[in-house]
Parts: sequence; structure tokens; C-alpha cells
Amino acid sequence: MMKDNRGITLVEIIVVIAIIAILAGGAILSTGMISTWQLNNGGKSFEMFYSKSRLQAMAKADIGGMIIYQKDGKVTLGMATKEEMNFSAFQINQKEISIPSGIVITLTLEEVGGTGLSQEYILDPLGADRPANPIVNAGTLNIGAFNFKKGTGAQIPVTYTITSGGGATGEYHITKIVLGLKGKAIVYRIEPTTG
Repeated sequence: MMKDNRGITLVEIIVVIAIIAILAGGAILSTGMISTWQLNNGGKSFEMFYSKSRLQAMAKADIGGMIIYQKDGKVTLGMATKEEMNFSAFQINQKEISIPSGIVITLTLEEVGGTGLSQEYILDPLGADRPANPIVNAGTLNIGAFNFKKGTGAQIPVTYTITSGGGATGEYHITKIVLGLKGKAIVYRIEPTTG
């Protein structure tokens, strides 16, 4: 019986390296595709929920608008009653959905009256509870709120507390929302007068 002392050939090594490179490239590509899918899915969820909240606020007496915040690490969208919107106090949990985790939300608030300045704020990750009222703290925002006018769907200003200004309050519209994930972004520009 003869022993086969033949080693690995250069061609075999090249074939193995090529297979590994193809598998690694596929893994990287699929990771990027998953991120794109998550971001697009989050964008579609936001669009649908925003439209649904606005339409219900225009037509119904009880729904006032939409809120957006982070709950248990996920961006959460919820509907708020007219009473909650009037008092900028959001404590009743109802009609909420979450969009894929890992998505970072940046909201642009534009002051109504006053200076009219606009500022971008990252939505702050919070625990399981819905924030009680909108607060801006050190460049982050605990909750964003769209208060829609019945009939027209235009934005009604919402009162936010700015902690860096000694707890000063002001009325703001949300004029832009950016959903970001791993270097990719979806931008929504919102016209307050038309929704």
C-alpha cells in the first residue's frame, strides 16, 4: 500500500481563498441590505402612521395628533388625544407601534413666533414609559409631537420645555424628521401649514 504524500497545490489554495472571499463579500452585502431594508421599513411605518394620525385628527373628535419617542430602545409612534395635545401631557398609552431598533431619529423644531429659529435634536432613548411632556435637554429631545388641526390637518404648535434655558417654555412645530441607520438616512420635510 502506497502513501499519498502529495501536498496542497497552489490552485487548491487559490480556490479556497476565492470561496472565502465570495462568502465574506456576500455576508457584508447582506448586512448592508438588511440595514437598508430596516431603514426603508421604518420610513414606511412612519409615513403610514403619520398619515393615519393626521387623517384621524382631521376627522375625529378624540384624536389630536401623533407622538414619536424611544421606548425600550425602539422608536415608538403613538396617537395622542386632543386633551393630551392641548396640555402637552402624554400619559395615556394607546395605539402605538414600534419601528426597527437601531434607527436614530433627529427632529428639527422651529419656534413659532419669537425668534423663529430652528434647531435639530436627537430623540433620546428612554425606558418603557411614554414621556409625560416634551422636554429638550442638552441637545436631546424626549418626545416629538404633531398636533393636527381638525379639518385642515395643519400643525398646531406644541409647548416644549427647554431645560438649558432655565426651564423656559416655547411653542414649536416639527419641520423635519431624519431617520438614520448605519450611515444611511431618510429625510422628511414637513410644511406646518399643510401638514
